[in-house]
Amino acid sequence: MILCHIGYIGFNAFDNFREFIKHLQEGTSISIINSPIVVDIFFTISGFLLALGVENAKKQNTEPLKVFWKGILNRYLRLIIPYIPAVLILMTLAKYFETASPYLPFMNESENCQNHYWRNWLFIHNLYPFSEICFDTTWYLGADFQLYIILLTVMAFRMSYPKIGDHLLKLLFVMGLMTAAYVGYVDNFSFYIDVQLQSLNSSYFPFWIRMAPYLVGVGGGLLYNKLQGKKLVLNRFLMNILWIFILILGGFLYSSQNHRTEDRIFGAAFLSLGRSLWAVTIVWWIVTTAYGYGGVIGRICSYKCWIPISRISYSTCLMNQLVLYGIGMASDKPFHYDVLPNLILFMGYAIAILFLSLIFNVLFEFPFIRLIKLF
Repeated sequence: MILCHIGYIGFNAFDNFREFIKHLQEGTSISIINSPIVVDIFFTISGFLLALGVENAKKQNTEPLKVFWKGILNRYLRLIIPYIPAVLILMTLAKYFETASPYLPFMNESENCQNHYWRNWLFIHNLYPFSEICFDTTWYLGADFQLYIILLTVMAFRMSYPKIGDHLLKLLFVMGLMTAAYVGYVDNFSFYIDVQLQSLNSSYFPFWIRMAPYLVGVGGGLLYNKLQGKKLVLNRFLMNILWIFILILGGFLYSSQNHRTEDRIFGAAFLSLGRSLWAVTIVWWIVTTAYGYGGVIGRICSYKCWIPISRISYSTCLMNQLVLYGIGMASDKPFHYDVLPNLILFMGYAIAILFLSLIFNVLFEFPFIRLIKLF
């Protein structure tokens, strides 16, 4: 995602923009082209954790109403407390660079944040036109929070009425598929950068486009909860065959974005079924790894070195745009796109973002998380 945002936020300061577009058309910048589908990983994991949390509360005989209001309150406080200083920092940077930077920003952050910051703090900014969004790379927070409220409501209701709740989840999944397919068909959805930039308001930012992958995550969480405490003994040969199938499916879905399509049916199918199947591969990855059938991939994902990085993931999400925007607007020379040098540049950006994210986490996130957990 950082590599994608380097190109995205660098739009305002390229000295070889045509070369950048040429690389995209040749598929040599696969991480930038394919970043939209990667976002669905986060929605899938979010749905998985939501289902797991509600099921754990059910085992502790927690009242559904308490699960609902406490879940929303904790979620909002967890997100908003670090988000407020991040938005204020962006507003300050944008105001300063209005006169101090030689470049025109890709987004009018100064005006948008001054006029519409309250949308961010209510987590509804993703529902407004792209041209009006403040802190546009955090659109995910709005979509995720909206899906969290909807699915938490259904899951809390399901605690008292399991069968009706299951039917509601299935209905929402079908509605998510149909809505995404309709939008993809109307927009003539394609994966290329020009098409996606023109359809951000309809096929990228809205929560209903992400509902199906989120619900796949919810289903995965329910499945994992049902399997907890049970010893699974599965045929290794069969698991290897299934892993090969999952890797081929995931690779196909990921690489399919390298080819420009102008077919309405294909665009509609990918926006609905394709993203849902991608979410299925993520759930498979999580569940099989948890039960020791992840193989090499599972061992890599289980390394303890990922734990401290996961603790600052939200701060990294916020600092990502702040660092890239600040460096890009403060540069003396325009950004020059070239594949190999940019990989080295990416590592420098990644280290800077992680380091500043750690500082931001200590100042604005970690202390308040500890306080929230007391209630």
